[in-house]
This record gives sequence, C-alpha cells and structure tokens, in this order.
Amino acid sequence: MDIGAIEEIVKDAGKIMVEAVRPRVMEKSGHANFCTETDEKIQAYLTKRLKEILPEASVLGEEDGKDVFTEKMSRGFCFVIDPIDGTSNFIYAYRPSVVSVGLLKDGKPYMAVIYNPYDDMLFSATKGEGAYMNGERIMSSDEPLADSLAVFGSAPYYTEFLDKTFDIARNLLPLCVDLRRSGTAAWDMCCVAMGRCSLYFEMKIQLWDYAAAALIADEAGCTVTDTEGNPLSYEGPSSVLCRARGVKEIPGCFRHKTEGLEGARKEIEEIDRQMAALFTRRMKCAESIADYKYRNGIPILDTGREKALIEKNEDHIKNEDIKGHYRRFFKGILDISKEYQKEVIEKKEARP
Repeated sequence: MDIGAIEEIVKDAGKIMVEAVRPRVMEKSGHANFCTETDEKIQAYLTKRLKEILPEASVLGEEDGKDVFTEKMSRGFCFVIDPIDGTSNFIYAYRPSVVSVGLLKDGKPYMAVIYNPYDDMLFSATKGEGAYMNGERIMSSDEPLADSLAVFGSAPYYTEFLDKTFDIARNLLPLCVDLRRSGTAAWDMCCVAMGRCSLYFEMKIQLWDYAAAALIADEAGCTVTDTEGNPLSYEGPSSVLCRARGVKEIPGCFRHKTEGLEGARKEIEEIDRQMAALFTRRMKCAESIADYKYRNGIPILDTGREKALIEKNEDHIKNEDIKGHYRRFFKGILDISKEYQKEVIEKKEARP
C-alpha cells in the first residue's frame, strides 16, 4: 500500500474545502454541532477515491450515518475519515480546518494523512516509519512543559465534560507558558507532533478525530493515551492526552483527587510542582530586570515599589488567619529576587 496515493487524494479533497463558497449548513444533535454540504461532498469524494485504491477496505466516516465502529471494521483494512475537522472554523472562516484520513489494519493504526489546505501543510505517517510534514521528518519537542505551550479542546455539544475540561485547563495554565484552543483535534495533535506545543488534551473526541492524528503524533515521539494514561482503543470515542517527548509524566491536574491525609499530601505535591514552575518563570523575569538595571545604572532596591508590591499582593489573601504568613512568604520571595539580581549584576561587572 502506497501512502503517496492517499496523500494525493487528501490534497485534492483539501482543494474542495478551499474552493467552497457559502456552503449550506445543517445542524446535527447537540448545541453547535454543525455539518455542511462541503463536509458531505468531501466525504463522498474521499470514500469513492480511497475505495478505488483499496477496494477491500471498509469505511468509517463522520457524515454518512455509518459512524459506529463495527466488528467487521476491526478486521482487515478500514479507512476512518473526517472530511472537515474543525467544521465551525470552516463555517466562520476561522482557520485552520483540516482533512483527516486514518487507515486501520486489524483495528490498529497503520497509515495516516492530515492536510491543512489553507497553509498547504501535509502530515503523514506509516506505522514504524516516522512522521512527516511536506516530506520532511518531524519530531515533537523535548522541552519541558514549563517552557512550552499547551493546547486543549472542548466541544460545546458535550456539555457534560465542560466543567471538568476548564477545571483541568485552569490548573494546567501555571504549569506551561500559555494555553491555546484551535477548534480541531487533529490539527492540535499535529502541532504537538511538529513541536509547536508540548501537550494536548480533550475529554471526548470521536475515532475519526484521532485515528490519523494519534499515529502521526506517536511516530513523532509523542506519548498518546487517554487522560488516565490508558492506551487508545481505536474503537470509538475517547478522551485523549498527547504529550511531547519533553513531558515525561502526566501532570497532576489530570489525576483523580484522593480523600484524607494521602489526598491532601498529593494535592500539596501538585501545588509544589506548580510553584516550582512559577518560581522558575519569576526568576527569569528577575534576570531580565537585573540586566535592564545594570545597563541603565538603576539600583536593585526600590523601597517604595517593594512596599507597594507587598500591600498589593497581600490584598489577594482574603483569609485573615493566613494573611500575615503570606506577607512573610512574599517578602521572602522579594528578598530572593533581589539576591539573584545582585548575583546577575556582579557576574556582568566581573566580565572583562
């Protein structure tokens, strides 16, 4: 089986997407769960062309009503098609949207092609042969999460997962540089695969959303599981957690809380991890401030600003019983920052 043939078919499908003008929009079950006539047109085109190159393959597609993985599909070859991943993006011209085609062999990922026609970016992978973007080998980032972007998804029609999703996102934010949400799961996993970000998660996506993207990410060195760390089933909907090479462990915000002493200790450990990440970022800022002060002849200590900072941050603490403790804690941080700035400036002054 030549993956090049699939690539050409998927690229041609991408042209249909780009050339579409004001397509008719239909709503499926659930809030903002859209389908367009272009989705249907691309799926029909892909089904016809893919069956021509692999007639014995079954087809699982989002838009043809045959959207349930059957026992028959777990044997032999099965194309899993998402004609437009990011349909809402497509309707509102909010880029990107992608064409996604995965090929399963005996129920396991075998080949994958994803195409972003708006940026002419073609991702592909064959099991055991690496991941590629426009013919060039790609690998996920080996940077830690603290130095990387993270991305997540949240479908408005899966309302039962929204609170959990945004709770995780809120706790994930301090652990990374920033969060993004693109509106297309396949594209998000490709972004992790090529090193643009280091983590993607979503609490529920369908097989056609991840069948191709998970293989591309896996071949790019990512670890792709559900949010509890279990292997993906490739039989239907699942939560998905995609981690780049530099994210060695599942962040604690994905773990279920444990009650009692053990639960409190685990929560403190997670808070300590978050504080370490934030401390690292704060000290990088302090280094930049020290460099500016050195170049402009500004003294390290600014008594007025320090007093104002302590009072401002103290106001964030509403519990009067711990406000005094926080004041001492924050004063210690400022002292450490000044000490570090002094070390940075002394090193600069010592240079010939």
